[in-house]
Amino acid sequence: MSNVRGDILIKKLRQDKGLTQAQLSEGICSKGTLSRIERGERVPSRWVFVRLMQRLEEDPEKYFTDVVTTEDKRVADLKDELKKLLRDKSGQSMRVSEKLIEILEQDKAFNTKEGQQFLFRSKADLALNQNNYEELHSNALKALIITKPKFDYKCIDEYALTFDEIYSINQIAVAHASLVSIEESVRILFDLKEAVNERHISEGSEMANLYARILYNLTKSLGSLERWEKCLPICDIGVKWCHQNRNSFHFPLFLYNKAHCHFGLGDREEGINILKRVFAIFMGFERFEELAFIKSSVKEKFGVEINQIEI
Repeated sequence: MSNVRGDILIKKLRQDKGLTQAQLSEGICSKGTLSRIERGERVPSRWVFVRLMQRLEEDPEKYFTDVVTTEDKRVADLKDELKKLLRDKSGQSMRVSEKLIEILEQDKAFNTKEGQQFLFRSKADLALNQNNYEELHSNALKALIITKPKFDYKCIDEYALTFDEIYSINQIAVAHASLVSIEESVRILFDLKEAVNERHISEGSEMANLYARILYNLTKSLGSLERWEKCLPICDIGVKWCHQNRNSFHFPLFLYNKAHCHFGLGDREEGINILKRVFAIFMGFERFEELAFIKSSVKEKFGVEINQIEI
């Protein structure tokens, strides 16, 4: 299809699927933003367009060159570069990502609500990599209040939250575990888990990966409180979710936390069996630094000699 207009395409596909604007936009953008896109008053960014197409069960690449501008692609490439640097977490990558954030703050293309939210949550991720929880909380909150200035953490389920808002609340919950209380972190994460509508998460999408983060942070906080019986089923949900969505990063981490639960519940044999599987997965993915860290903590946490679990 050539010379297709984004507003006509999205509206037609939405109506063909029998979806309301609220159903299509949930977790992607606000209903008002989608309404402006369908009226031709706003060109969808690459991020929004791809996710709308995924929810509509369409291939974004089929329409991409005709709907998304060259400028949108430039911005998307910059975002992808920064996200890749932040995932790396090495000292060099953190220095480069900090510099790139400074550059993007001067880029007019990022002087939008969406652009500002992205930069603030990127700063929050950088702060998390540096274990600076005050900066994590400050920047995550700045990102959230751009679109939710009067947000109430006690009423999470009453909001129609966008991806950026969910991302920021998850970051705030992580900060609360260190700055406020782990109990507060657990409450926010449980509410956030329930607020994310799994039925609208496309396989392999960023929202699917974010949902895995929420579940993982919840298992960490529950484990810190030694609430093993509540933590174990969340670990199982996380393992299943990662398997379904091909999330190889969080998969062994959920298994490791599951081993914690079994040790906490007194099932030492099952805990050791799961740790053997965790070791094998980290070896297979060549995640040697994480494997070394886990091995160094096993004896301290579980009182188990490494040679009992080596394969």
